[in-house]
Amino acid sequence: MSFLDTKFKLLVCFLYILGILLQPSESVCSIDLRSAIMGKSPLLLHSGDNVLPDGTAFLLPRMNSVIATLHAGEEVEFLCAGASNKFNLSGDVRDVNYIQGYCVSGSNFNLGQHSYSLDKISCKEEVKSSVKDVGSCTGGSKRLQIGFSKPNNEFIKLIDICLKGSSLIPSYLNYTLVEGIDNRQMLEEVDNPDKTDYFNNLPNSMQYYYTCSNQQTIVGSILGSKAVASQKIVCSDSSNYFVKVHLAPSSDFVYQQQQRSARYLINTIPMWESIANGNWQKLENEIRLYASNISRESSDLIIYAGTLDVTTLPDNNRVQKSIYLENNKLPVPQWVWKVVYEPQAREGIVFILVNNPYHLKFARCRCVCAQTKWTLGWNRQEKNKGYIYCCTVENFRNVYSALPQFEVTGLLKKDRPYNPIPVEIEPQK
Repeated sequence: MSFLDTKFKLLVCFLYILGILLQPSESVCSIDLRSAIMGKSPLLLHSGDNVLPDGTAFLLPRMNSVIATLHAGEEVEFLCAGASNKFNLSGDVRDVNYIQGYCVSGSNFNLGQHSYSLDKISCKEEVKSSVKDVGSCTGGSKRLQIGFSKPNNEFIKLIDICLKGSSLIPSYLNYTLVEGIDNRQMLEEVDNPDKTDYFNNLPNSMQYYYTCSNQQTIVGSILGSKAVASQKIVCSDSSNYFVKVHLAPSSDFVYQQQQRSARYLINTIPMWESIANGNWQKLENEIRLYASNISRESSDLIIYAGTLDVTTLPDNNRVQKSIYLENNKLPVPQWVWKVVYEPQAREGIVFILVNNPYHLKFARCRCVCAQTKWTLGWNRQEKNKGYIYCCTVENFRNVYSALPQFEVTGLLKKDRPYNPIPVEIEPQK
């Protein structure tokens, strides 16, 4: 073979490789969670890989990313949920609230006959959620779903709730905590954000029930003495009174439209302030941190959360009396529980919070916290901040038989590769 033949073949190989390298990569649409979907943006729904375990189809970024991506030609649905809501496309208001489209490239999407950049696709009003009555749960509780209505009576579920009929607090609820939740949007607080829904027939407003001085009067009537109640319901240091807590917190959802939808009163319970802002808050943060842990296998988490029994306080004769914020309604739970289930590994754990800073009373469930890494670095046994203990799902079913069935093969210990954690704090004596 001549030198020229060799050079020619090398040149051909070089040009071939160069041609491959210079080929345009496949077009994608990139949606930046931090800026692209805000205010009056529509919901983006997708039936591809991002469908959650419960069948919900929100377009979501994946682990450790603030960018959601679609391939060119991939379909996406745009929904301006709300009875009177409509699309606003580059200033042109359309008399529809649902449009199917597909990715073109970058931030451009084809909607029918025209392409629009995502910042030109908006709703006339902010997306509005609704509550759907879907029958009953085990034990006779009313089953309600918080979510978003689509045309043809379709419904995109966000939270599934079993509401105790007359008491007006959840027996339990269920939702999906997506991986990478730490990349969520930040919800701006607004005045009176909670939606009243099923609470309109109460004799007083919710603001009345959650005002400390009114709670002294309410609890005083139960204990037979406002003076006795004032020893437990303390307003001066703003720490020992009841606050409204969302069992499915806004921070457990990615988009602002979802976060606002968690603000229904059917998603709330009374909890002692020192506990809500103590160990309950630490537990919620710990679960979100685990959901965003990139060293574990990619998987969304299934969350169940609920209440057990009614907490008590002693009257003048040291007789324990059940505490309600309204006559046999709005009970203060004795225990608040949360199940964290990782479906990919089929592992789960149950956390039980004692919702009383004055005395401890435990559900019949053997504590397994010492077998896990969930409560390292904070004192789960500090009762003023909310005593928390851990149970296996199997053991908890003996305590709470209404928990829906799902396959569990082991305890979710949080023992996969994880950020360094300090030695467990010794419990206070």
